[in-house]
Amino acid sequence: MLLLSTIGSRGDVQPLVALGLALRDLRIEARFCVPPDFQPWIEGLGFAVTPIGPSLRSTAAPSAARPSPSDLAELARRSVVEQFATVHAAAEGCDGIVGATALQIAAPSVAQVLGIPYRFLAY
Repeated sequence: MLLLSTIGSRGDVQPLVALGLALRDLRIEARFCVPPDFQPWIEGLGFAVTPIGPSLRSTAAPSAARPSPSDLAELARRSVVEQFATVHAAAEGCDGIVGATALQIAAPSVAQVLGIPYRFLAY
């Protein structure tokens, strides 16, 4: 089983979903760790999903409040802390982690702690 993990928009998530579908055709189980906006869609395809990070729709909406520089720094700090806990929990029982996007900071370290391979994909 592989954990496919990314933090980003649909353009970051959709290629991992395509990979998950291809893996399933090869009888390799995949689970996902992605922003909560994509959870219903991916679960509808029959995959397990662990949400990570904030809802992108709420933070990117034109009406959303714009954070101050200090708020952004705190959001980044909390995001990294959350990533380690969330990715670690999602990767339990997996044979490897595939990460995508530079925002996925924790995945390589989590893989090392769990003693499983990590691969980064760029597309």
